[in-house]
Amino acid sequence: MKCLALIMAIAFPASGFAEYTVSEILVIPWGDGQNELEIWEPSLEYHDGPEIDTVGYLEVGGGPDITFADRQDNFYFMSYSISYLKGFDINGNVIVDYSQGKTQFNDEFFRGMFINFYVDSLGRIYCGGDMIVKRYVAVTDRNNNLLDKLNPLGVESGIGCTILDWGSDDVLTFLSFEMGLYTYRNGQFYEGGSDAWYARDGYYYSGITGGPSSIKLIKMADPDTAGRPSWADTMHVPFESGNLISGGLIGVDDSMRFYIEYLDSSSTQWGIRVYDQNLVLLDEFRRLPRQENHYLIDTPYPFLRHDGNIYEFHCRDDGMHVFRWSRQ
Repeated sequence: MKCLALIMAIAFPASGFAEYTVSEILVIPWGDGQNELEIWEPSLEYHDGPEIDTVGYLEVGGGPDITFADRQDNFYFMSYSISYLKGFDINGNVIVDYSQGKTQFNDEFFRGMFINFYVDSLGRIYCGGDMIVKRYVAVTDRNNNLLDKLNPLGVESGIGCTILDWGSDDVLTFLSFEMGLYTYRNGQFYEGGSDAWYARDGYYYSGITGGPSSIKLIKMADPDTAGRPSWADTMHVPFESGNLISGGLIGVDDSMRFYIEYLDSSSTQWGIRVYDQNLVLLDEFRRLPRQENHYLIDTPYPFLRHDGNIYEFHCRDDGMHVFRWSRQ
């Protein structure tokens, strides 16, 4: 089936701020063909036996679990259950396919199950597999070439590792099963790390709900291998309505703007607020209503790119819909 490419632009007024425009830039059909994404339809299967604790009907299915947009508007999807990592260009053509059973799949990249991945500013793919059986994160290009093997304790250490999270400027946090967290920055490993966002000012940031009227933005420095920071500051981002239900930090862009996603009791749609480095509110808009009709283990969060573009990925009956929010 040929990939469907749609362009749809809708302007959403942002309460007196600059407008964000959302465009539907790509639809990737479901299927097992070259330019398609495989998905297992959810179904009820009966299980009865000693190998599992639950006896009865279980809903099983599978599809893309992790999504990624790189700097060139290429889009990547990883599935745990179906075991694939596929990348598509803006026209819906496959640029990489590391699916098990396909010719480009190489067990040296993953060894076991697919866990996580990252694509850096040069288009290199960091493949994190099962860290219990895999002793490094493989770095590849799109042509199936192995460029490097990364392990904070050395590839020959016998200790497994995988990618935990990423931040600005291709800074990665590695998780070692036995030894904790490490930061990979400018080609070097450093002890300590965090699953919070590493920003260009050298600090880690995370956000949690601080009650119905604020979100706590937590600034951290120099975390140890257990993720505990040696210094922290807490800033309160106010929500004047007092109706906040949940919220958190999506990330920090190259201009040190903070992107906070939130849900309040006045709406069924999640909103996004954008703040500058001094926490002055710059923009605010509501995300698209979700129309999920297919199985996902984890509904993908909005993806923040380094330049401030925000991407949404929606699984609908005809395929994976990719939307891009851009500031005007």
